[in-house]
Amino acid sequence: MNIQETLAAAEVLRTAQTCAKVARAYDDGTVVYGTARSVGDQTGAFGQSDDDIRDLYLRVTTREGWERFWPMRELMTEVETGEFTTYDWDGESK
Repeated sequence: MNIQETLAAAEVLRTAQTCAKVARAYDDGTVVYGTARSVGDQTGAFGQSDDDIRDLYLRVTTREGWERFWPMRELMTEVETGEFTTYDWDGESK
C-alpha cells in the first residue's frame, strides 16, 4: 500500500473505532446512512492482526437497522472521492 491508501484505510478504521455515523453514496444516486461498528470478515468476525486490511469489511448498521458489510478496498477509494464520509444526522458532512 502507498501512503495515500494507508491514510484512507486509517480513516475508515477510525470510523469503526469511534462508532461514527457514516454515509456511502452509490453510482445510482442512492445514499446509505449508518453507524460504523467493526472491521472484519463478511460474517462479522473481527479482523486479525495478520489480515490484509484491503481484504476486510467495515460492518455498518444502517439507519433502517440492516447490517451491511462494505469492502475496505472500495471504501479506501471512496474516502478520496467523498463517496464515503462521516456524517452528522443533522445533515452536515464532516
